[in-house]
Amino acid sequence: MMQATIDSIDEGIAVLITCDKKPVRMTLPARLLPKGCHEGDIVSITITADRPATGSAGERIRRKIDRFRDPDRSAPR
Repeated sequence: MMQATIDSIDEGIAVLITCDKKPVRMTLPARLLPKGCHEGDIVSITITADRPATGSAGERIRRKIDRFRDPDRSAPR
């Protein structure tokens, strides 16, 4: 888990700076912050991979590529 300080919130955009030895500045929509957060607050950030969604997206792309390669195969009969 990563922690970051909310550096600023302006016009719906939050600027966060990670609490690492090499800080990283990142921006995100302020609506994604927990309710009640303010500049100076420290937030915890967790990013996880969604393997099922990745697999589904890959399958959709493969089907699209197949249709482009062989348009007759996807035509209704």
